[in-house]
Amino acid sequence: MVLDIPIEDLIMGYIEVVRSTELVLVAMQEAISRNLSSQLIYNIAAKYLEVSRELTEDSLERIYTFTSNLHESSYQLTLYKFISEYADHYSVRSILAVSLLQIYLIERNQFNKLVEVYETGKHILHHVRFLQLQDQITYYYKLGAHAYHIRKFEDCITYCQRLVAIDYISFSYYLMGQYDMAEKYVNILKEFNYPFIYEKDFVECQASANPTLTGEYAEYYATKSEYYLKILAYDQAFQAWIKSMTMYTAVDRPSNVFMLLQIFKKCFGKYV
Repeated sequence: MVLDIPIEDLIMGYIEVVRSTELVLVAMQEAISRNLSSQLIYNIAAKYLEVSRELTEDSLERIYTFTSNLHESSYQLTLYKFISEYADHYSVRSILAVSLLQIYLIERNQFNKLVEVYETGKHILHHVRFLQLQDQITYYYKLGAHAYHIRKFEDCITYCQRLVAIDYISFSYYLMGQYDMAEKYVNILKEFNYPFIYEKDFVECQASANPTLTGEYAEYYATKSEYYLKILAYDQAFQAWIKSMTMYTAVDRPSNVFMLLQIFKKCFGKYV
């Protein structure tokens, strides 16, 4: 006789009787490998804290490490949210801050919720002092880049000034029409030879998935090319021109492609 018991019920029954944190983690890994519900994963994490004899901070740190090694972002999101809730409840500020950062980094990849996620990301400003230095750098850069791409240029400048992320600061001033300030930051870049941190995360989107967004980024690169031409940075101008041309072609914008070809003929023709 075969018992018709759902696998989630079996796992929940199992973790109710075990008293080993190692076995609870094994059960969680098994649930993840079977693509079981996020609610089950959340419940298993809660059971881990219940059976653990470690300090709450150490237990949360271990769940955080477990979560960081996962490849499934949906389960990571569930567990980071679990960690943030319990870290907040027990006032474990460093783990709260880093789990909120990870939640933001996952959710900011949802291009259809850029504005909503940006507001969520700003909440981490209240916890940023509890982040390690490298995480603070990541946070300010990501939030600054996020602000830039939703055209909150003043916010972008505020966040990026904490890193001296010159590229976004200068481009933001340029798009606001404050050319003297844009030039100032470009000169700082030249003086200190500060490396650019490129905006790969937002721009590497598939044209077939979101042609409207791709068209907007094509316009962004066209503007960026124009900016580099104004400061006589021809290599950077050409690279931005190439990206804009590729994106406009991918979303079938012939008028924009023609415009870029005219720019190429006028500005780059003598170099080819």
